[in-house]
Amino acid sequence: MGKRCFVISPIGMENTTVREHADNVFDLIIAPAAEECGVVVSRSDQMPDPGHIMDQMFRSISKADFCIAILTGHNPNVFYELALCHAACKPVIVLMEKGNELPFDVRDLRCVFYDFGLKATFNRTYAKELQRQIEALRSSNWESSGLFARFVEELNGRVSVEKDGPVEADMLKRILLEATSHVDLMGVSLEQWRDVGGGERLVAKAKEGCKVRIMHMDPAHIALPELVEQASPDRGLEETTVSISMMANLFDKIGREHENIEVRPIHSGVPSVNLLRTDKAALAVTFLHATPPRQSPMWREAPSGSRLYQALTEEFQAMWERNQKPKG
Repeated sequence: MGKRCFVISPIGMENTTVREHADNVFDLIIAPAAEECGVVVSRSDQMPDPGHIMDQMFRSISKADFCIAILTGHNPNVFYELALCHAACKPVIVLMEKGNELPFDVRDLRCVFYDFGLKATFNRTYAKELQRQIEALRSSNWESSGLFARFVEELNGRVSVEKDGPVEADMLKRILLEATSHVDLMGVSLEQWRDVGGGERLVAKAKEGCKVRIMHMDPAHIALPELVEQASPDRGLEETTVSISMMANLFDKIGREHENIEVRPIHSGVPSVNLLRTDKAALAVTFLHATPPRQSPMWREAPSGSRLYQALTEEFQAMWERNQKPKG
């Protein structure tokens, strides 16, 4: 599926000059440019699903890879939605009819000034210009240049979502599916991966070229009895040791068979989180002395680039280096 673009536009009532102008911009400039770029475009009045308009608008901006905002007419709703795009760190291309001046705060945005002269319309002059702007965004990997991005990054690095119960299997599978270059796992036994067909899924990722690194507790780890008493008192040491050994056998087998998979038992240091980290996001459940695992806070999908993601990356790397395999 192509990239998704949400068009922020004055709509107006049917059979009004505002609606006619919005339709002309969409049909004669935006749609042709999007088609050439393989982009799927949508506008709020074209949403087929019933529901609250504001919810649909928020969802559309959130899911879009970039947005196009038509500022002609200085519609307050358009500027409100444009501000939401900036807050969500979405790249934006602005369209403005010639003869109008961009407000000061948005003068640095990519902008196509257009008109509907016969020659320009026939030659698709502004559709081609918009196409060039979209291709420029593609070349930058759809990166937002908004100054607000760094503040959102700081926020993302601090936010955690608390949740009772085990990590949902669908969440693990989805985060793993989206990985493109690497996958890191760390935990005590990592037995939750048995319930989602983890062995086969990790092998599939390795075959796609992902580097897979797995760390689980060594059954002979000196700290294991205390960790089990703290984290899983209802299971006991014997049951936990059996689980670790069973998963270790699975991981060791796929590690021997696939060069992109490396497995290290943790014999030095103790993991502080049960972690899944990919090049796209990280998911972690903390090990706390006073809180059972099923009630522990879970950091849900910390995005790559956030401070939390960086901290989890450093935690995994430190444990990985600490448990290097002996040479020879």
